[in-house]
Amino acid sequence: MCRTNFFGFKLFLSSVFALACFSFLFFANSVYAATLYLSPSSGTYKVGQSFSVNVYVASEDQAMNTIVAGLRFSPDSLEVKSITTGGSFINLWIRDPSFNNTKGEMSFEGRAFTPGYKGKAGEIATVNFKVKSTKNGVVNFFGTQVLANDGLGTNILTGQSGGKFNLVKAEVVVVAPVKTEPEKVTEKVPEKVVEEPVIVVESPIISSATHPDSESWYQSNAVVLEWLTPSNVSELVTGYDVVGKNDNLVFYNKKESQTYTKVADGTWNFHIKFRAGRSWSDTANFVFNIDNTKPDALDVKQSDTLGRPSTASLLITSRDVTSGIDHYEITIDKLDTVLWRDESSGHIFETPALSKGNHTITVRAVDKASNYLEQKLDFVVKGVESPTIADYPKELFIGDPLIVSGHSYPNTEIILYIQENGG
Repeated sequence: MCRTNFFGFKLFLSSVFALACFSFLFFANSVYAATLYLSPSSGTYKVGQSFSVNVYVASEDQAMNTIVAGLRFSPDSLEVKSITTGGSFINLWIRDPSFNNTKGEMSFEGRAFTPGYKGKAGEIATVNFKVKSTKNGVVNFFGTQVLANDGLGTNILTGQSGGKFNLVKAEVVVVAPVKTEPEKVTEKVPEKVVEEPVIVVESPIISSATHPDSESWYQSNAVVLEWLTPSNVSELVTGYDVVGKNDNLVFYNKKESQTYTKVADGTWNFHIKFRAGRSWSDTANFVFNIDNTKPDALDVKQSDTLGRPSTASLLITSRDVTSGIDHYEITIDKLDTVLWRDESSGHIFETPALSKGNHTITVRAVDKASNYLEQKLDFVVKGVESPTIADYPKELFIGDPLIVSGHSYPNTEIILYIQENGG
């Protein structure tokens, strides 16, 4: 009986767990639901007639800030005359709404500033169509995304609803000819068209007090970048990322500096562009390099490569994967520190002439951001051995040459002293 109750308890727990998981998934999806739709989504229109369709987003439970959408239509039956955004909640068009009547496509990509949009009917744009024929009146979404204002850019789009319009032939009205008096021709004065002036927005000039040279490497991972913002600039967009990419964009109303902290090691690209009215400047870029880590490896060992008795040959190898090794700072015993750059493939450092015996060398490998790794090594200098005399004459007469033979190092100058015995 105990087994039966235990089995029943397990079954009960499994059922509760399954119900809980189902409830979690159901409510999670409902919380993060956003839909795109057209209004009106249907209607009857005659060939030659124009009509307008509004593009909306609904996001009742989660504020959204970015919309990416495309619409397809039959270019044989419909033609887009214009797209207007006067009633849109979008603050910044990343790419202005555009259309292609040859392909039968249009696209939108825009952003709403924080806190974003939350509601049932957020107007994105109004599309103004003209009917060309009765063939096909279907308009569908494609390539869509709705991103949440959650700091993560979560895509919360769960549904989209296009439109289907009934396109019919225009009525033919036969009108009997009416005799009319010749129309008096008057000269028509053309209306004065006032065009919105084109605003030229200069690209920003970026500087940095913390990382001024884009060719140099710096230890500091706190970066301050500055620029001057002209008075006619209303908004700007900034970002920094690995060189070669263009993401992590942040939008601001107006500012003249940007600070980043705890930036990872590597080469980074900061970019910024200005907006004045509907005009954008070209993107300005500023590259900065950070290496906040000491070299990865350093090894020092004695080598007999050169074989000079009064010096020591040392094999020095190191590695720095970020900025690379710039130079070595070398101290022998208590002598002055010397700076050495390894410009050969052998990685051999030869000491100056030293006395015979034990010595200590301290090697510091310094990378291009002045981080360093240090190692000490005790080494031995053999010193110069005295030459040996093998043969010489035991006695000489006046006029006889003195011939002495022996052994020493090759290419070595031997100084011979002759001293009178007892002198």
